Amino acid sequence: MLLIPEGFAPLAAPSSAPRGSDEWWMHHLSKKLAQRLPQIHRNEQWLQGTPPLPYPDKGGNFRQLQRLASLNLAQLITNARLHRIQLQTFQTAVDDSTDGDDEVNRLLRTADGKHQLRTALRWMAGLSVGYLLVDHIDPAEGSVGGVRITAEHPSQMIVEPNPSDAARPLAALKVYRDEVNDRDVAVLWRPGYTRTAVHEGPTILPKGPAKNWRLHPGMWALEDEPTEMPVGYVPVVELPGQEGQSCFEQHIPTMERINHSILQRMILIALQAFRQRGLKGAPRTDPSTGDEIDYDAIFESDPGSLWILPQAVEIWESGQADITPVLNAVRDDLKHLAAVSNTPLYMLAPDAANESASGSDLKREGIVFEVEDIILGISGRLVAAISTALQLAGFPDRADPASIRASWADPRRSSLTERAEAGRAAKEAGVPWRTRMEKFMQLSPEEIAAAELQRSQDALLEQIAVASDG
Repeated sequence: MLLIPEGFAPLAAPSSAPRGSDEWWMHHLSKKLAQRLPQIHRNEQWLQGTPPLPYPDKGGNFRQLQRLASLNLAQLITNARLHRIQLQTFQTAVDDSTDGDDEVNRLLRTADGKHQLRTALRWMAGLSVGYLLVDHIDPAEGSVGGVRITAEHPSQMIVEPNPSDAARPLAALKVYRDEVNDRDVAVLWRPGYTRTAVHEGPTILPKGPAKNWRLHPGMWALEDEPTEMPVGYVPVVELPGQEGQSCFEQHIPTMERINHSILQRMILIALQAFRQRGLKGAPRTDPSTGDEIDYDAIFESDPGSLWILPQAVEIWESGQADITPVLNAVRDDLKHLAAVSNTPLYMLAPDAANESASGSDLKREGIVFEVEDIILGISGRLVAAISTALQLAGFPDRADPASIRASWADPRRSSLTERAEAGRAAKEAGVPWRTRMEKFMQLSPEEIAAAELQRSQDALLEQIAVASDG
């Protein structure tokens, strides 16, 4: 029986919902979300180190053996990119200083913006897509400025892209479980307003990759009137992965092959824990009685037992199989995976850490270029999210997306020695001080501001020392 709260009405069926209506959008987006769930579920399994088992699950020790043979390469590939994507500041038309707009920095701190952005980027890199929701709430709820920025999991959120503006979708839908009120909730965002549908009672949301799941009209109730928003567009930003995939998704067959080779090695080792023994030249029956001889009872495997053998009988013992080819095959597959995924080899194979510096730099270029492409693809969308946050926080003069610029750390991530050498060479070439600190020393805007203050203090102390000597 459908429980209908006050102010709600039964959700219309897809066949009776006019195209473009709120009911139509809910059915359309829930269908898209369900179709994507298998991809999200599979990527999450790999990212958590629990990929599908190579062989059918028969339980017991063999299941445990297969789990032990799983190498979490998906997380390594994801982190190799994520750790190079570091947002520093946002600059606006009102405050374009190198340390970023002070109001934007305050907003990100109070709304936990950088942590939420980091979470959305992790889901983008590891699950194929991430979402940022910029919401307007009552300041009495604890958010300074009435702004809340949250990362939304791709198993709960879906958007309909806008062909004319990738940062402003046509519609968005979030489906989640509200345990406190014992209900399932579906929230639809449309330009200028939101509308909510609920299912009262035990959850009917999908668990796992339920591809055929839908918002069943006989189980959901839709609120009668929409809720207006302060902005006239959908405040959800989608951060898609490259080509709609996670960083490791197209390399799953290679990772499966590596895990399979590791499993075969472990099986070989397990099967050879006890060597096989045999007797050469021993009779099978007793010559005096004709009965079959029970050699298992005679040759008891015990450290204190003593075996007496006839002169013509020899004991044979099996040898250990050589697993070196299996180990080499895994190493070769790791090298191939590093090459095709643009991941530094030393992250996948620790014994490659001693390679030459020049060779390491060449292998690092691939991932640097890839990270630069990722940053280029998401910068405009993050600017749109910050623009919405500034608009909701009451700073319309700073909220123009055309005047907001995102500043990112250099994805090359040079060592301290490399940066010091680059800074020295730039100084000899006459590069200005601030440019040296930013481009060659790779300091953050906050570090540059602190260094500039210390530089002024050092200059003042030096003048005082010169005056004292005079």
